[in-house]
Amino acid sequence: MEGESADLLRGGIHDALGLDEDDDDDDLLAQQVLFSTPKEDVARRRGGSQPGKRANKDRDFQARYKRFVQQYFAPNSVYDELDFRRRNRMSKSLFSRVLDGILEADPQYFEQRPDATKRMGIHPMLKVTSVLRVLAYAMSADALDENLEMSDTVIYNNVTHF
Repeated sequence: MEGESADLLRGGIHDALGLDEDDDDDDLLAQQVLFSTPKEDVARRRGGSQPGKRANKDRDFQARYKRFVQQYFAPNSVYDELDFRRRNRMSKSLFSRVLDGILEADPQYFEQRPDATKRMGIHPMLKVTSVLRVLAYAMSADALDENLEMSDTVIYNNVTHF
């Protein structure tokens, strides 16, 4: 009975779609779409430890934050206010206000927290900088990874939460 109802269903769909009896490729495709099991439809889970997955890159977020502060915010910084304005399309004081506003609006995402290994994560200042550079220059996440030492996924998440 079950085989007969499946044949009728397939035949009805076959007729409704105007497929020729000889069109095996279309029939096979229709069967795969209609009769796939739920397990086949489940998307692969992202993140976490999985066999065959590459290990995380060892990025030193704290060292990168210290370099960023030395480059732009220290008393004898490498780059001056004009360099900061050119790279971030805003003054340091506006950047500070934007950072404070973001931390107030979405503290769960933007605050710095320890990761699973108890190492401190990415500083909010670097997360905001990544967003500003994506928006101001349409920079690719890969280019920012090299400079800010964040994965492209983290950068895309930063932009989404912004």
